[in-house]
Amino acid sequence: MELYSKALQDALSRPMILLALLPLFTGAVIAYFSFYFLIEPLHALILDWLQGGVLPYWIDSILKALWGILLGVGAILWFVMAVMIVQLFLGIFYAPWIVAYVQKRHYPSLRLLEGESLLGGIGDFTSLLFRFLGILLLSLPLSFIPFVGPLIWLWPFFYLFYQSLMLDVSGVIFSKEERIALEIRLGWRMKRFLLGLYLLGVIPLLNLFVPIFQILSLAHFLLSEKERSLS
Repeated sequence: MELYSKALQDALSRPMILLALLPLFTGAVIAYFSFYFLIEPLHALILDWLQGGVLPYWIDSILKALWGILLGVGAILWFVMAVMIVQLFLGIFYAPWIVAYVQKRHYPSLRLLEGESLLGGIGDFTSLLFRFLGILLLSLPLSFIPFVGPLIWLWPFFYLFYQSLMLDVSGVIFSKEERIALEIRLGWRMKRFLLGLYLLGVIPLLNLFVPIFQILSLAHFLLSEKERSLS
C-alpha cells in the first residue's frame, strides 16, 4: 500500500497527468477517423434504405432508433479498444522515461541501465503478442465450461499484462538475468502485487486512466527491491 500511495502521488503530478492524456487523445483521433471511414458508408446505406419508404413508418422509426443505439455503443467500444491498443504500444516508448522520473524523484542513489534498443523492444513485444495469441487459442475450448468459462479469459490477459509491463519497466532497472532471479526470489509476492494492478485495469472506464499508475507502481516496486538488495 505504501508503494501504491507513492505511485498515486506521482500520477497526480503535472507531467504524469499530461502523459496520461496522450493515449486518450491519440486513441480518440484514431478511433474517430477509422470509425468514420469504415462505418460512414454503411451508415449512409442503411439510412437510405430506411428512408426509402419500403417499411411502415413505425417499424422504420424503431429500426432507426435501434441502429442509433448500436452505432453509439459501437463507437464507444471502438474508442476504448483504440485507446487500450495505443496505451499498450506507447508503453514501449514512455515507460523508460517514467522509470527515470521515479528514480530521480525517489531513488537518486540508484543507477539505471541503458535498456534495450527500440527495435529490440518492439521485437520482444511482437514475440510476446504471438505467445499471448497462442495462449488465447488454447484457452478458447475451456471458455465453454459453465460458470468457470468466463474466468478462464482472465488468465491469458493477465499473462499479457504481466509480461508486457515487466518488459517495459524492468529493462532499465535489471538485466534479464537479474529479472529472472528476482521473479524466482519474490515468487507469489510479485504476482500478487501485479494482480492488484491488473484488477484495476479490468474496471470499465477506469482502465483508460490507470496505465500510467500501473507503470509508476511497478517502477516503485522494482526500484525499492533494487535499493534493498544493494543496502
